[in-house]
Amino acid sequence: MVKRNDEMVPVRQEVMAARRNGRGLTRPQLAQRVECSPSHLANVEAGRKWAKLALVNRIARELGCSTDELINHDALRAAA
Repeated sequence: MVKRNDEMVPVRQEVMAARRNGRGLTRPQLAQRVECSPSHLANVEAGRKWAKLALVNRIARELGCSTDELINHDALRAAA
């Protein structure tokens, strides 16, 4: 299980996009709120890059969901 804030994790793209859209946020707006670049956030949301757990925690807080809901546990297990 994921424990360290510097650990890299994949996100569930469809959940992140749905939550972001549900909050009426654009990717650049969410990126600014979670203090990361818009291009990095776009890559994380599209599944092209994994994110540090600390970033996923900040995203979850902004989107009003749990970090666990955002983490793609299937991809994490497959990579182990």
